[in-house]
Amino acid sequence: MKRETKNPLQRCSTGAGDQENRKDSRSSHDYCSTKRDILLELLSCGQQNATPRRELEKMTGWSGRMVRLAIERERRHGVPILSDNANGYYLPGNSAERAQFVRSMRNRAAEILKTAAAVEEGEWF
Repeated sequence: MKRETKNPLQRCSTGAGDQENRKDSRSSHDYCSTKRDILLELLSCGQQNATPRRELEKMTGWSGRMVRLAIERERRHGVPILSDNANGYYLPGNSAERAQFVRSMRNRAAEILKTAAAVEEGEWF
């Protein structure tokens, strides 16, 4: 029997997902059958409840690379897992957090493209 997967953002829109709820869900993540389920159970709503990558590594037993790959895979499937350099990973608590993340990613992409162009145009060879 396939377990129904709820929209992870339903927790956020109802006000659940705060620090206390995240602690409760951590203890129950062992029943999850997929990496997606485990990951989404461990993430909370709102930047103030972000989980650092190293903490996700400890909670899942995954390597840092596996955590990053799982997060990227979910993002590309439309799950809005946000992050920042200071706090870690989280689900959006509101539309402003989501918009800030998108701006940050677009700015990073633009900087990477500038660097690539400068290297490409360089006269080393």
